[in-house]
Amino acid sequence: MKPKNPAVLRVAEFMSNYAPFSLIPKENVEFFAQHTEIIYLKKNSSVFKKGEPATGYLYLLEKGSVNIYTEEDKLSDTCAEGDIFGVRSVLSGNNFVLTAKTQEESFIYAIPGSLINDELKQNAELAAFFASGLAGGSTIIRSNFSGSQHGLFDELNKSKPSHLFRIQDLLELRVKNDLISVDPQQTIKEVAEIMLNKKVGSVIVTNKDLSPAGIFTDHDFRNVVASAISVDSRIETVMSSPVVTIKAEKMVSDLQQLMLEKGFHHVAITEDGTINSKVKTVISQKDLMLFEGDKPDVILRNIKIVESIEQLKNISENVSNLSHHYVKAEFPIDQVSKIITTLNDELTKKAIELALEETEDVPDKKYWCWFSLGSLGRKEQLIKTDQDNALIFKDSISEIEARALKNFAKKAVENLFQIGFEYCPANMMASNPKWNKSESEWNDIFRSWIKTPVQDALLHSTIFFDFRPIYGENDLIEILYNNINGLIERNESFLNHLAGNALRNPPPLSFFRKFIIEKSGEHKEMFDIKARALMPLVDAARVLAFSSFQNKATNTKERFEIAAEMDKKNAKLLNGAGEAHGFLLKLRAEFGHKNQDSGRYINPDQLNQFERTALKDCFKIINEIQRILEVRYNLGFLAK
Repeated sequence: MKPKNPAVLRVAEFMSNYAPFSLIPKENVEFFAQHTEIIYLKKNSSVFKKGEPATGYLYLLEKGSVNIYTEEDKLSDTCAEGDIFGVRSVLSGNNFVLTAKTQEESFIYAIPGSLINDELKQNAELAAFFASGLAGGSTIIRSNFSGSQHGLFDELNKSKPSHLFRIQDLLELRVKNDLISVDPQQTIKEVAEIMLNKKVGSVIVTNKDLSPAGIFTDHDFRNVVASAISVDSRIETVMSSPVVTIKAEKMVSDLQQLMLEKGFHHVAITEDGTINSKVKTVISQKDLMLFEGDKPDVILRNIKIVESIEQLKNISENVSNLSHHYVKAEFPIDQVSKIITTLNDELTKKAIELALEETEDVPDKKYWCWFSLGSLGRKEQLIKTDQDNALIFKDSISEIEARALKNFAKKAVENLFQIGFEYCPANMMASNPKWNKSESEWNDIFRSWIKTPVQDALLHSTIFFDFRPIYGENDLIEILYNNINGLIERNESFLNHLAGNALRNPPPLSFFRKFIIEKSGEHKEMFDIKARALMPLVDAARVLAFSSFQNKATNTKERFEIAAEMDKKNAKLLNGAGEAHGFLLKLRAEFGHKNQDSGRYINPDQLNQFERTALKDCFKIINEIQRILEVRYNLGFLAK
């Protein structure tokens, strides 16, 4: 076998460190590297200019800095090492719409766009990466796990990547394009039965040569019923005709524009783009929504307009898929967490609003507040697990209204279950009257926990002390939080007990000598990443947060960051704890998506060397954090 060129291997190795090349098989990346040109440019050199014809290359910055301008003097962004640019022209073949100029001496890899487009046709993961908007509309992907990714998701929300794709890409990636056609001579009744059995909203009516004669949709069928037309009539008498057509080689943006101009919700894809050639499939507006469905801004918009739990369930699945794509593409976990939290919050609000529509006598939302607890309260639920929620209402509401709130809460919890949030095994949900209380009752509950910190009280504290408002009157939660802080300040011994509870799960430092795994039960020989690694950090961060009025964060990383600002001596360690928590959260999400579960239990044999080494570092950090708590709260006796 001919030895591989070392220079090519170095180029391939660099490329593989950055998305989208990290999503491409190694041998394909090496093939890309063989055909890649290495360009050296001096400072202030032009890579391409706005309006120039496409060069046919995708650019990857190996070293240096490149500025991207929308106009000659208007800076849009700056590319750093590992960023790609020139995406739009490669995917569309159109002229450049931006200008790229070196800010300093730079080495740039010019990768043939034809290779990228060939890979897109056979690599659904790569295509999903571009379709999700991670490449942006024009410039940058910062795709290795580093601080340089700050602001990436703001760009993601503004991008419109579907415009950059051909209709053929849409067919391959998103649309179930099995053609369901009927003969013009078939009856309306026969066609309706086909639509019912196939569970489709439309069928294409074709001529003998399979060219489109018309289209019949469920909307057309409603018109048939409303107009009292006999269902024994031939379908050709009621179908919509002529059919709007387009060819698959056109851009998705052309398809969208055609739908807008013609006012049609369905367009037939034919071999040559006319009604005289064979029909390949039909694309609807719904298909386009699904194609764009993994964009956060589109998901948010769709959440707001849905009218049923069934529709909301479909969108909820998109949120789960989005989380999977982001985690797999190795984007900063804190940014991913913020986006998924925002979407989950909106899903929750919509589930609540749908429940309100079905419940009578519920008082105005200014009299109550729905709040999240646990991982949802901390904004750390990347994978849907079980619900943790509660409800607080003002003392002034009537008994009838209080009963109505309890009935509403049951419906809201049921709605959340329907869209993928499992019921809490411990029943810590607003549907439980125990956690659906007035403001004075909640104050009494927290007072009893803080004044008498027995084990059950401490257990509840680990869940209920991580809370934030979701829907209703936020001031109720703010007042409750301030009351809790006041109680803790007057009962200082509570923090000692809370800190002691945080030391109950020491890090498994024998991890590499003998893996600390579950000894029995359903998860025997599995590693519990939640109990053994995540919770020790979460518990420690909670103690640090409630030890100061200045730390009102609920998110674990944010709690550590604020603690670091207040404790300069241990700042490096505290910030490291926040990063360690992020790594553990990401690892759990990766295994959860891989195994289609919560990701809590991990098979140690599936960890690679990097993950094992990183876990070892996390355990050291946990040990040091717990040592700080031990000293600060004089808990040495617990460690013995």
